[in-house]
Amino acid sequence: MNENDIRCAVHKKLIRYYHQNNNALVVDELGIYHGKSRIDIAVINGKLSGIEIKSDTDDLNRLSSQMKLYNSVFNQLSLVITKKHLERALALVSDWWGIVVATRGPRGGTCFHKFRKAHNNPLIDPYALSTLLWRDEAVEILEAAGFTGILLKKPKKILYKAIIDLFTIEELQSTISYKLKERQGWRCHVSPL
Repeated sequence: MNENDIRCAVHKKLIRYYHQNNNALVVDELGIYHGKSRIDIAVINGKLSGIEIKSDTDDLNRLSSQMKLYNSVFNQLSLVITKKHLERALALVSDWWGIVVATRGPRGGTCFHKFRKAHNNPLIDPYALSTLLWRDEAVEILEAAGFTGILLKKPKKILYKAIIDLFTIEELQSTISYKLKERQGWRCHVSPL
């Protein structure tokens, strides 16, 4: 089973509800830390959920470094793997990550078995979360909070620090989720329905 087969089946079966929900946005290959890493599928609906796919042709060598970045941003995370990776994945991923095993069905389709349900992430880093914003989005948030002048011309790093001082983690998640959904020209997945 290759990654594309699994990805298409995830969109059609596992996250079908989000494609039908006007308050949700599904994005393939969402960049984290300005493209330092990309999660295979992100669901944005007030909070952020991430899905990483590892097919038979993948290995899990990069998963540890990917997890550190994903853990800093997403409310919930799930790993969709083939049986080949299950034992190693259980040893690698935190117990709050969901694990879904993809298999080939009797008629050639992709079937999913939820091995472990995803739980809330206790490791979200507000600064890492704020790096999902483009510079102009960060400026808009600060302007809406009443900031003017020299601060708005500072580098992104300073803008992000100012933003995280304004909000609780829940407010920050909601604000960033709203900004991501509001983006024009966003690479969202075409609904399979």
